[in-house]
Order: sequence, then structure tokens, then C-alpha cells
Amino acid sequence: MLEIVQVPDLYYKYYLPQALRERMYVGFKPPLSGPDDILEEETPMAGIIIVGVDGSETSMKAARTAAQLAAGLSAELRVVTAHATDNAEVVRIGNDKWYLSDSSTAEKVAKKATEDLATEGLHTSYAALHGKPQDVLIEEAERVDARLIVVGNVGMKGLGRVLGSVATSVAQRASCDVYIAKTDS
Repeated sequence: MLEIVQVPDLYYKYYLPQALRERMYVGFKPPLSGPDDILEEETPMAGIIIVGVDGSETSMKAARTAAQLAAGLSAELRVVTAHATDNAEVVRIGNDKWYLSDSSTAEKVAKKATEDLATEGLHTSYAALHGKPQDVLIEEAERVDARLIVVGNVGMKGLGRVLGSVATSVAQRASCDVYIAKTDS
């Protein structure tokens, strides 16, 4: 026997992609129970996607991937840059080379990356935070309740695999999903 179960429209609007919602409705839409159930016509954002940038081309490759994912999922893209001290320095973690800078320079890097990624319909924000890149990405994702962190795969091969990389650390410790973008072309 086929049982039809009504699922609140709110679930469809927030958690299912538009194309899938259209196929599932097939002319049926659950009834509204009151004025509080009336939703805007625009599809709401499906959470927040975090990506870290440091000004390098590989971090921008990961950021472009994150922007495509955010646009496709109607999510906010949050661009994050880490800084460890008040001075600029280069830090190597395994095979990863991260450019850590003071907060004002880090904020400029994040803002520039956000501006470069801006497209119509993509909601973006940025932050420059104090700490190691992997810690900053994980802590910011937890703070804003992000649904996804996007990192590049640089440093995940060879000696970097043994010594560790930002991507490996984030993938192991994050409380949300992690997307590892191919950036080591």
C-alpha cells in the first residue's frame, strides 16, 4: 500500500534544491496552516560555506570552487583569512605554504578575494581572524554554524601527508562537511 506523507513546505524550501523540489511536487503542494507559513518567493539561503584564502593562487582556486558551490546551493559564502601575529610572515605546514599577516593586511586579502568572487545573487561576507589557518577555519565554521568548509588539496601528497596539511587537519577535525577542491594542478 502506498502511503502519502505530508512534509512541511518549509523543509522543501530550505533543504532541497529547486530542481528536486519541482520534480517532487508534481502539482502537489502541502497546504499552509496559517499566515506564519507563508514564505517569500525567493529561495532562502541554504546555510553558510566557509573558505580560507591567503592571497595565493591555490587558495583562490579553492575560493572559486566554494563560490560555485555557494551559488548552486543558494548559500552564503564566507571568506576567511588567518593571521598569527601583528607582523607578516610565511608559515609552512607540511607542504602547505601560508602567508599569515597582521589583521589589517589579512582583512584586505579577505575583502579583495570576496570582491573578486562577487557575482549577482551570491551573498558574501569576509573575516580576518587570529590563529593558525586550520584552527581559524574550524572555529569560524562552528561559530556561524556553517554547513561546509572548502579547502584546497595542496599538501595532501608526499611528505605533506605525513607531516600534515591544513586540508587534512580540517577534514579530520571539522564538525561540518568538508569539500576538498583540486588546487594542485
